[in-house]
Amino acid sequence: KEIPNENEQISYKLLNSKIISEKEYFIKNNTVIFPKGDYKILKDLVIPDNFNLQINEGVNFLLSPNVNILLKGGALKIKGTKSNPVLIDSLIPGKNWGTISVLNSKEISNISYSKITNGGSNIKFLVQGVYYTGQINFFHSDVDISNSFIGNANAEDGLNIKKSNFNINNVEFAYNKYDAFDGDWVTGEISNSYVHQNGNDGLDFSGSQV
Repeated sequence: KEIPNENEQISYKLLNSKIISEKEYFIKNNTVIFPKGDYKILKDLVIPDNFNLQINEGVNFLLSPNVNILLKGGALKIKGTKSNPVLIDSLIPGKNWGTISVLNSKEISNISYSKITNGGSNIKFLVQGVYYTGQINFFHSDVDISNSFIGNANAEDGLNIKKSNFNINNVEFAYNKYDAFDGDWVTGEISNSYVHQNGNDGLDFSGSQV
């Protein structure tokens, strides 16, 4: 088969995962793209090294218990809109999914108009030698988060950021079992956000400028 042009849409299965959906995801310009639709993620979704993950408006991700989404070298782009937000939730009520983790991203991750909930299944997330404590994690990976909800995590943190820059605007952190947002050696700004009804610290920073 002729090798496709780098700008051509390529559709194929990621061999490391199991996804049930009526929609097809595709890869373009080193980005795995999920178009609007419902997806059941039954096994870990491990994005190829240095590839981005783009989740478009109107996507519903339902993850099986303890299932993770992992990126290394690539950025996470959640592109929800006010009228078509993105939902990342558990497939089985009462059974939390695992973690979303971004490690050593070369680009800034962006999350907008999303609800990320019922993750952090309270198991030890030791993946490829890295220990993740949050429902969603950014390690050595800058991120902007806006107009979103992060809650109902059963992990140590709803959001954990380490050694990164961040900007958080209009984000609600609620009903996390332990800390809502834990930042270690980070630099960033939080504005117009609401932190409430979390089991431990609302905001917990060490070695940081916020």
